[in-house]
Amino acid sequence: MAAVKQGLLRFPAFALCGELAVVNIGLKADLPGYQSIAREVVDDEMVRNLLPKRPVDAHKGTFGTALIVAGSVNYTGAALLAGKAAIARDRPGDDGRCRTAVSRLAGQFPECIWLLLPHEMGVIAAGASDLVHKNAAKATALLLGPGWGLEEPTYKFLARLLESGEAQGKAPGALLPQPRGGLSRCASPAPMVVDADGLKLLARIPNWYELLPKTAVLTPHPGEMSILAA
Repeated sequence: MAAVKQGLLRFPAFALCGELAVVNIGLKADLPGYQSIAREVVDDEMVRNLLPKRPVDAHKGTFGTALIVAGSVNYTGAALLAGKAAIARDRPGDDGRCRTAVSRLAGQFPECIWLLLPHEMGVIAAGASDLVHKNAAKATALLLGPGWGLEEPTYKFLARLLESGEAQGKAPGALLPQPRGGLSRCASPAPMVVDADGLKLLARIPNWYELLPKTAVLTPHPGEMSILAA
């Protein structure tokens, strides 16, 4: 009644409560108790309102380009899965463009533009940061980490990639230029997601949280979260 009770969103209660509905009981929206609430519950309606409207004359270029840096010799499937997820939308034909940067090619995905990265023994090499930085200028979203593995060359690649903005006199994490929505602490950046092995390597970089843009999204499972928080 009136608002979601926090206990219903926590386990084990969440798994037992079934469908959750908020019922209006006539309380005024300007109550101090409402104004002090600092948390929100995401539902279908909120997501629909946040997503931009799709114009009827749209084409794939209308929706930007995702740059996915993923995969290694043992985990080519990660690049394939991440790429397919990036272009999967509710209507075929207007799902944006996907550019995937890999050290090994997952050939079952012809919809994607492939950017082959320098590699050492099948994993992303440190020098690949220059190529990714150059191609990031063409992207409006960036994904780092799926299927990387934990080898030293890829750790150096990530460190160089995040530090490259500072080396060029830019804000930390400034991989994408303005006004297209660069990854900058002081602007409205394009989304940057760090996932999977990227998180484990990120944790090895001193003060990694100072190198990421404030809008970066991290997606750890409990094991990865324990490494980040160690």
